[in-house]
Amino acid sequence: MKRVAVIGESGFPKPAGSSILLFDTSDPRNPEIIDRLKIHSHCSNLLGYKGKMFCTMQGRLVVYDSSDLGHIEAISQLEIYGGPQAIVSPKDELLFLADWSNGVVIIDINKPKNPIQIGHIMNNEYGVIDGELQTYGVSGIALKEEMLLVVTMDYDMRQNREALYVYDLASVRNPKMVAKLDTSPCRGSGIAINRNYALMTGMKRELVIDISKLRDPSIISVIEDTQRFSMNPFLLNNLIYIPEIVYEPNKRLAGMRIVDFSNPVHVRTLSELLIPAGGATNVKVIENIAYLVCQGGFAIIDVARPDKPEILSLFRSEQGKVMESIEIISS
Repeated sequence: MKRVAVIGESGFPKPAGSSILLFDTSDPRNPEIIDRLKIHSHCSNLLGYKGKMFCTMQGRLVVYDSSDLGHIEAISQLEIYGGPQAIVSPKDELLFLADWSNGVVIIDINKPKNPIQIGHIMNNEYGVIDGELQTYGVSGIALKEEMLLVVTMDYDMRQNREALYVYDLASVRNPKMVAKLDTSPCRGSGIAINRNYALMTGMKRELVIDISKLRDPSIISVIEDTQRFSMNPFLLNNLIYIPEIVYEPNKRLAGMRIVDFSNPVHVRTLSELLIPAGGATNVKVIENIAYLVCQGGFAIIDVARPDKPEILSLFRSEQGKVMESIEIISS
């Protein structure tokens, strides 16, 4: 089976020279670039679904036909702001897109050549701010039952606007907020759900949240780590893989921490890898291999032993370029 890692690379924050790179990772010790798609701006999120690849760029969502990895082509696009995460509800073929200060955009993808925005969740606490600093807003989303969990991030933690929101999706054209849980000061970046508990990642801390009652979520523990900014987590078999920006003295490193989330009351860190690659933002795990995208490169890691992960390879990004988003496609 051929396994391809699809990665967004750009001169962020400048849009010029942005690309989507395709790596053949059949040999995890020697990944090779097999294609490079030029794009108009940096790609903040990639999502593969049913032979299609949804790429979130600045100002638009572009849909690619990826059924033939030798000939990927854009088939449609939709004007949006551009956010950090997207998830699909297979039940009704809906794409939920975290769209920063624009909230959450709900898109019907039944016809990938003609995606249609059918709903919008707007967090009114994150309105437009005059001046150089702008709000972050929605940074992470997750689905549980008929509810959407929404994580928000605030650049100014003194405002106490950060929260976990829960929306009832009984009417996807008009979702209703049914719960709000204050999460300040966390600067929340992502969320992973395992049964009735969630782990919310953020700056200097993670929150373990009881979501057994979705209309009344509660924080049950706080995990502190003053030198870590934990990013978008990935859950597989009770383990959560957390990419990190690690602030060691006089340098910034990429980190990947593996935690045992089988007992949410007592979350255990099994291991942590530190890589000189600028900071890790996203990770995908398939079988016993983790694919970690870092600001300064792309690492493939053997996680067959979660307590002793092994770096198999590290591909460095081009000078002045930043890697940000990742998806894994098999054929």
